[in-house]
Amino acid sequence: MRVRLHRMNDEAARLVERLHLAPLPHEGGFFRRIWTAPAPVDGSRPAASAILFLLTSSDFSAFHQLASEELWLHQAGDPVEHVQLSPGQPAPILTTLHSPAVDVPPRSQSPLSRGMSERRGVSVAIPPGTWQGARLRPPAAPQPFETPPAPRGQSPLSRGMSERRGVPAPSAPSRHGWALVTCIVTPAWSDADFILGDRTTLLRDFPSARDWIVALTR
Repeated sequence: MRVRLHRMNDEAARLVERLHLAPLPHEGGFFRRIWTAPAPVDGSRPAASAILFLLTSSDFSAFHQLASEELWLHQAGDPVEHVQLSPGQPAPILTTLHSPAVDVPPRSQSPLSRGMSERRGVSVAIPPGTWQGARLRPPAAPQPFETPPAPRGQSPLSRGMSERRGVPAPSAPSRHGWALVTCIVTPAWSDADFILGDRTTLLRDFPSARDWIVALTR
């Protein structure tokens, strides 16, 4: 099945085709169900299910709520900013998800994350009834030079040479323009468990998360 891949880089488009992903209605991103636990003999709901989920730089996972518990596991690609809004908790919870194959990324430079406590890791668990949304973490602003070192001594080798103080900052991780995660829900997925967030209602209930709500609702 071919899907619309506008505003997506070639690498992300190839992943959509290779992994046979389809657009995820309402929430955004691309997905494919990859596993469902065996159905109980009594015909009740399976215990859990899992999907592959692809986020790209041209889209986001809109705020939504599930009646099931969910676990996100980062597999590859760019870091992801995952935000939770919990009833009774005034401040949003930010988790920066990153690939287990790379070092923990530096603290997020996103303007929306300033002043917030930030968790970092390869996974995040979302309790039932929690509003959640996500997007690729914006790239950090370039910082070509760190704090200048002490002046160079006047060794014979340095006389007559122009001196550029400062050392190059470590290069930022390459940007892919996508992130691939596995999402597991328990009990198994049911469309009846999904509620898409309404911007007006969320702004009323979580005024301190205004910027995140505006960014992650449609």
